[in-house]
Amino acid sequence: MLIDRGLGVKRGKSVALQEINISRKATKTAAMKTSQIEMNALKPVLSAASEIGEICFAVDHGKRLEDYLSLVAHFTIEDADGLQMIARPIGFLRVNGKDAATVFKQIQELCQNIGINPHYLSKCAVISDEGSNMVKAVKGKFKQELRCACHVTCTTVYHIFVPYKKNTFTEAELEQIKIGKALLESCKILSSLARTSKTFKFSKKPRQFVSTRFMSCLWVMEDMLANFNVLYQLSQDPPAMKSDDRDALNLVVANKRKLEFLVELLKPIEEAITKFEGEKYPSLHLVSLFFEGQIVKARVSRV
Repeated sequence: MLIDRGLGVKRGKSVALQEINISRKATKTAAMKTSQIEMNALKPVLSAASEIGEICFAVDHGKRLEDYLSLVAHFTIEDADGLQMIARPIGFLRVNGKDAATVFKQIQELCQNIGINPHYLSKCAVISDEGSNMVKAVKGKFKQELRCACHVTCTTVYHIFVPYKKNTFTEAELEQIKIGKALLESCKILSSLARTSKTFKFSKKPRQFVSTRFMSCLWVMEDMLANFNVLYQLSQDPPAMKSDDRDALNLVVANKRKLEFLVELLKPIEEAITKFEGEKYPSLHLVSLFFEGQIVKARVSRV
């Protein structure tokens, strides 16, 4: 096979696939080049779509090495197969400030970079998270403002462990919530230990809790449940560890049924979020159907 020299292999040299060793720099350069070609092709499409209000933007703050603002455009194009839904990141900017005025100014800058006249934003829709500054930044600037269903659902899950209004629960219910929260915190501790310690002989490296994505609480609980036998054996012959770590281990081992219940409770929610995140099909109707189903389940369990 012939490999382009831009990927680090001399043109014309024949190599087997397993011999290819592409550097991260080469991969990034190739990806950025491909992205720029695609963006140049999309510029007239996005410009025309914004003029008639046929774009829905999604805006959010993220963090890798540093804070950034991302902007994604959701739109449709028509080809031989008919109308196709497209979700395309159109820009990322280093955050200069998270106040409402700065956020909207950066949204305008990202739009201008891709050939969208900021004047046409008032014809389009926007989806954002529930952060107060983000909500203020887009308020009144777009034709329609929506909250991200995935963020709303994650917030709902958060309040399973941290009740919004404690006075609506009985003492017994609050005690169960307290145990559930302690169990989650213990799973997070054990997950962190298992990722760095050879004492925890898990079948594979456990996933990590991510504070900005609360549904990752399911990941750590699933991984502890999948490796419950390992944890049980460690509890019978505990290695040298800090008292807090030992308490976390004992709590998880003593509450397997509660851990199973929490995983069973959260798994359908994660599956629903995955459907909400679909980029090639309409998903707004799925949100109302999901929450209506959850309300029905809650009423039945109360009876």
